[in-house]
Amino acid sequence: MKRLYILLLLFIISLGISAQDYYWYKGKKIYFEQFAEQAADMPLLNKYLLLLESKSSDRSESVTTNRFLVKLKNASDYPLLLQYANTYNVQSIIACHLPLWYILSCSENTTYTALMLANLFYESNSFAAAEPEFRNRIFHTCVNDTLFSQQWYLNNTGQNGSDYIGWDINYCDAHAITSGDSGVKIALIDVGVDSTHEDILQPILRYDVFSMTNQDSLYGTGSYGTAAAGIIAARTNNITGIAGIAPDCSLMSISIPDYDRVTSTLLADAIIYAVSHDADIINIPWSMLLLNSEYVYDALGYAHKNGRNGKGCVMVLGSGNVDGPLMFPAETHEENVVVGAVSQCGTRAQQRACGYDRGWGSCYGYRLDVVAPGEIIVTGDNDTIYNKLFYGTSASCAQVSAIAGLILSINPNLTGKEVGDIINSTARKVGPYSYDSIAPNGNWDFEMGYGLVDAYAAVKRAQLSTISISGPTYLCDTYTTYRVYGAPDSATYQWHLSNRVIFDGIIGSKTNDTVVIGFYKLLPGINDSIVWRGGDDNTKAHIDPVPAIPLPDSAMLSVTVSKDGMSYTKQKMICSASRGTPEVVCSDTSTYWQRYTPRTFTITNCQEAQDNSLQWTIYFVDPIFGKMVVNLDSGREISFIPTYVGLYEVLVKNQEKACTPNTTTKNYIVVYDMPAKSMRKTAAGIKDAQQDNQQSASKILRNGQLFIIHEGKEYNATGFRTR
Repeated sequence: MKRLYILLLLFIISLGISAQDYYWYKGKKIYFEQFAEQAADMPLLNKYLLLLESKSSDRSESVTTNRFLVKLKNASDYPLLLQYANTYNVQSIIACHLPLWYILSCSENTTYTALMLANLFYESNSFAAAEPEFRNRIFHTCVNDTLFSQQWYLNNTGQNGSDYIGWDINYCDAHAITSGDSGVKIALIDVGVDSTHEDILQPILRYDVFSMTNQDSLYGTGSYGTAAAGIIAARTNNITGIAGIAPDCSLMSISIPDYDRVTSTLLADAIIYAVSHDADIINIPWSMLLLNSEYVYDALGYAHKNGRNGKGCVMVLGSGNVDGPLMFPAETHEENVVVGAVSQCGTRAQQRACGYDRGWGSCYGYRLDVVAPGEIIVTGDNDTIYNKLFYGTSASCAQVSAIAGLILSINPNLTGKEVGDIINSTARKVGPYSYDSIAPNGNWDFEMGYGLVDAYAAVKRAQLSTISISGPTYLCDTYTTYRVYGAPDSATYQWHLSNRVIFDGIIGSKTNDTVVIGFYKLLPGINDSIVWRGGDDNTKAHIDPVPAIPLPDSAMLSVTVSKDGMSYTKQKMICSASRGTPEVVCSDTSTYWQRYTPRTFTITNCQEAQDNSLQWTIYFVDPIFGKMVVNLDSGREISFIPTYVGLYEVLVKNQEKACTPNTTTKNYIVVYDMPAKSMRKTAAGIKDAQQDNQQSASKILRNGQLFIIHEGKEYNATGFRTR
């Protein structure tokens, strides 16, 4: 029997008790009240039972269309169908894709509804089946957790009296793509997680900042840490409790004391500890009343700069719960992902809204990024119980941290900023708000930021973010090819080149996965705004042939890949050939170097020296040993011990196919602590001494001044010849 009612559910979602309170299903009358009674023991259906009981009979037309479906017993019964259609003034008959099935439309002049006609046709015993066409909202049975039906923030079907069906984070569609990855670590900086809870993923790391011990303390009377852990990583599809958003990600619990025992130092140290233990995402729901700590500010900056081996941790911060401007530390760094809270009645959570006084409100203002549900949140509580009234930006903050985990599970190579950009750019514009401000990731509102976070859209964009652009950074040839890799099948492309003067533009179609860049000097008299080579109707092509020339400039090549209503833009800086030959200056300018005494110099005065794509190679050349190679593995400083007269070469090469490597050379002379014309007794010694006399130098002091004698000539210490 339960299977019957579950199948029936697919047809009567949102269906109210109509004037005729039954219809026929597989030869049996299905009464809506009977269905409600027999399905009452199914927790997943409770929300629909409440919905059914709340509907009145005059709303049946809102959940059915003006059409119904009829299945013939035999193909030869079609004339009989026409007869019934004429009798009941049916407007049209359309054959379905399935054999023997037809869709009939009710006439506006008939007194019969589609539900009534479906029953009449079936009860005539002339047809195999008949049923109304229902106007349904698809119900995702994406998990079997017993309290999932109450998690309106994951799947809002009208629980809690809300009229905002669909006002949720779009969890089920995202869950169908990914539930996270254990390699992604989400650090909770809170009052501790109850490790005994039956439904919450055990943290892979526990640390208490206050006692500096590897344990998970539970501070105070609250259970905020356990609640956040439940939202993020409660076990899913275990027929127990709630569903977590990213249950396959790994949790790190870093506990701090609450109330007056916590200090700015402890808060900052908790952030630093998370970074040093490889956290990818750091969930920070707390705020500091009356205080702005520069130590905490720098700790956040440290996480943005040094976390994840330089990619930056994703720092998710709650906006605050005082119904005013953003609080510290949410408003500190632009890279923070700042999350506010929305209510179940479709507005920013405010102190007085939805017909009652909350006693709190979500903070708003400059640097607010997104909002997420923050009221009546069902999640875990200490002692293996469940909190069905968790609230505040702590709740919304945890949801966004979990979504960040899903994004990094799809593409772990994204930077912290790129993850934030995906979350912001995919948020939905909801509620009675204007979103009339223009911000880096789209339209923005003072109270809602970029809008309600959308897990499914964020995950889809993360899938597109795995694309890459192949091709050199430095353009050497007249034509250079670039191609997109990693894009899904049937995706569409749109290329753009930012510099409209140096580069002639994109040759050929701008909507393919491959483009060719032409690199030309613009001819005199041709408008500098001409970019696309034969691509746009509003421009003119350059006259061929035009020789390529090296120009010291760069441009941003970008491609936007789109599929299924979602898009992602990838950028690549490309430079002219002259940028491939950077000028090199070395800090050590001395000509005379002491033999066997270590020398150190640094490559300086090169704009591209900070670019990791440049490769530095040092060659030392002397007549005895030839060319010796010393590689700079890191940094731009090199030390070596000089031996004989010779020269050194500093070769700078761009790893991405620089057009021409740059080489800087310098002669040097080694100073010996020996007479210039000393002779040795043996024949071999005489030969060696003669060679030394030709290839080395000696120094003498005359009247307190240093002079160098080299190959019979005398120089002062600066290298100027005196005789």
